[in-house]
Amino acid sequence: MSTEELKAALMSVLRDGGYDPESIEQSSETADSYREFLGNALIASDTHWRDETLTLIDKVWQHESDARATIRIEDLPAFTTAHGTNISLWKGDITQLQGDSLAIVNAANAQGLGCFVPGHRCIDNCIHRQAGPRLRMECQTAMQKRGRTLSAGTVPIVTSAYFMPSSHVIHVTGPHVQKGTYPTHSDKEKLWQAYQLALRTASRTEGVKSIAFPCISTGIFGFPQEDAAGIALSAVRSWLARHPGVLDNVVFNVFSSKDHALYQQTMPAIFLDSDGFESPTTTVEEESMVSSSEQTASMRQRTIDLAKQWINNADAVLICAGAGMSVKEGEMVYTNPDDFAKAYPWFPKWGYKTSYECMGLMGDQSVPQAAKWALNAKHMDNMRWAFTPNEGYKQLLDLVGQKEYFVLTSNVDACFERSGFNSNNIYTPQGEWTYLQCMNACQPDSVFESRPYIDRILPHIGQDGFIPEELVPKCPRCGSDMFGNVRGGNWFLHNKYEAQGTALLKWMQHKLDAGSKVVVIEIGAGFNTPTVTRLPVESFARELGDRARLIRINPTEASVPEDLNAVALEEGWQVLADIGESEGIEGNKTTVKEEERGVKQALSDADLLVSNSIRVRYARYFGHLDFRKFLGQLCGD
Repeated sequence: MSTEELKAALMSVLRDGGYDPESIEQSSETADSYREFLGNALIASDTHWRDETLTLIDKVWQHESDARATIRIEDLPAFTTAHGTNISLWKGDITQLQGDSLAIVNAANAQGLGCFVPGHRCIDNCIHRQAGPRLRMECQTAMQKRGRTLSAGTVPIVTSAYFMPSSHVIHVTGPHVQKGTYPTHSDKEKLWQAYQLALRTASRTEGVKSIAFPCISTGIFGFPQEDAAGIALSAVRSWLARHPGVLDNVVFNVFSSKDHALYQQTMPAIFLDSDGFESPTTTVEEESMVSSSEQTASMRQRTIDLAKQWINNADAVLICAGAGMSVKEGEMVYTNPDDFAKAYPWFPKWGYKTSYECMGLMGDQSVPQAAKWALNAKHMDNMRWAFTPNEGYKQLLDLVGQKEYFVLTSNVDACFERSGFNSNNIYTPQGEWTYLQCMNACQPDSVFESRPYIDRILPHIGQDGFIPEELVPKCPRCGSDMFGNVRGGNWFLHNKYEAQGTALLKWMQHKLDAGSKVVVIEIGAGFNTPTVTRLPVESFARELGDRARLIRINPTEASVPEDLNAVALEEGWQVLADIGESEGIEGNKTTVKEEERGVKQALSDADLLVSNSIRVRYARYFGHLDFRKFLGQLCGD
């Protein structure tokens, strides 16, 4: 490849990216310098290249591909499992592996578009750099069609391999473990799922008969190499045992000497007995690690499949959602000081670091009203309009499908309505940022649209975080202070939500009287306001008896009453995507009942069942456990 040809490709890329090629100074004018700059420019850009530019780039990449050394997977040392699949361990560059029916796995990020940092040595970068820009373009199309991120443990996307010697790339995301912490139970399950789903995807992709795995989630994602190796190997072994002869080759591709040594040491322990592979005797510790990894991940999938079957079998769905349903990366102003400071850069000087801390702001006399309302207006605008609902709302709507449903949510951001749920089927007893109300509650209907007030305030927020005093909202009827129409004291006016509260109670009673089968899907509802969310829906499920099923999704407070037909998923709303992709449980009613018993026993073993004695204590404390009374209290009855 001549210097002039490389220079022409680089100049075309720069023009497409909006740069003036003549203004780019090269440290030298060698082919190597032009080629390095070309590669970096492509990695750093998300531009859709012109056809002429792509033709030039293709010529460069084809020339290099023809000259590049490759490694045929058939030539790798391997042993054959009892199920007919060849297993190989290889230390090297995964982009060199050659096979007409080979899919290599990319440990992708959540965006699924590759790494945009030229100097980064992650596998995502290596694969995109070697495949060329058409790979990113196909990823963009696939992600747009997918409509949600590649969160850890969810179904991968598949693309062509372009100028690599394999045939396909399976892009999957593993869990991210924070520096200085140890993987949680959920992290381990998600890593297991990443391998299992990649294998399933390979088996369902036409023309793919072999797969090569990197070390998913190690490196910058922080998963300890020792744990990751055991989970990777046991996940693959488990899948192959259930799908004998489906794949011809599985390659474990490692980059570091430490990983190579770990896989060499762990591989015999994993494949001994189950596949008849000759190896030294395993230690009790190794066997325990493998067994634990398999059991936790398989139980997660069994729980997800059971939840999906319950939804399929239900006549109606009651959705119960708390704060955890609206969690979204980059917009977690209630709990993340960095997100709060980014959204409201002028406000931390008053000593407040999160929106949760600001819940008592209106009573803080040290902060002027003009500063409070700069924050209030911006926050209401963010939560009700600017911050868009996360993908979970759409996934939940898809899960409900054409079934009858009602939504009970303590959230005040109107995300359900904004995501397409029918507003007639939503009860928001804690209020909404949609409205302002008189803090003096001068009249039962002193509730007003907040948007006109917000629109007047936002353009006048100064760099110091103040607004003009005359813009501070006052009740148009009595002149008193106003605030968002959200429950925060005995001043709260519920009249905007009265009709929906009544409609929900009628809906619930109708399901009881009609003999309907109802599944309750509860997401992110903890113990901040249990009488608004958790306890009413538990009471409703209890009255329905065997016609009710409860699916509780909560990363920290997932335990369920032992007297209910219920499952607990110690995760966030992201698991809704996995439930949606599940095919449920194959078999008759007896099979479902057996699975319910098995999952309930697992919940007991995991200490996720709340004893009846605790329920009795709740009943004594509140004086009842009746959903009618709980919801009636919210309505002011």
